[in-house]
Amino acid sequence: MPRRLVLTLTALVWVAGFLILRLRGSWVPLAVLASVLAMSVAARDHQLRELLVPSPSRLLWGLLAAGAMIGTTYLLYPPAAQALPGFARATAGLYALLSAKQLPGAVAVLLICATATAEEVLFRGRLLEGAGAPWRNYALATAFYALLHLGSGSFTLVAIALVCGAFWGGLRVLSGSLVPSIVAHVLWDLSILVIHPLV
Repeated sequence: MPRRLVLTLTALVWVAGFLILRLRGSWVPLAVLASVLAMSVAARDHQLRELLVPSPSRLLWGLLAAGAMIGTTYLLYPPAAQALPGFARATAGLYALLSAKQLPGAVAVLLICATATAEEVLFRGRLLEGAGAPWRNYALATAFYALLHLGSGSFTLVAIALVCGAFWGGLRVLSGSLVPSIVAHVLWDLSILVIHPLV
């Protein structure tokens, strides 16, 4: 599938998904649409599928990266929330927007895993390929990822998408695989959204 078409379809899915989230209070349509698009793109791209092949070293990269993200998040959030009450309120608002508790536990876990994987395939997969230096594509894909989160209406989510997208994109470029970023993304999302929410 051509890179520009992937970019366009990804943008449409995120705009529509966040619009539904804000109007209907459900992120299930975004999860489903993103997953369907990611599977469609992967089915048509042999090189992308090669980036999804796991190996012990790639899984280890992902586990170490997830541990670093989770540890940093739980270490830095309490002092940041105490020093910046506005940040704490914005985080609480973001949890209300993205609440996984509105779904049965197993369904929430499944959708979180599917959405995180789809985001890696779409934003750190096909969009990082193509003409140009890898780090230039990395910067553009990171900015694009953060920009599309504006549709959520949460600048906190946009900032999180920028920082985390930069981290996951770096993993993708350095490892030459999508496996580490998928593992790190899935485990971090499950940790802060289901296992032990920050708020």
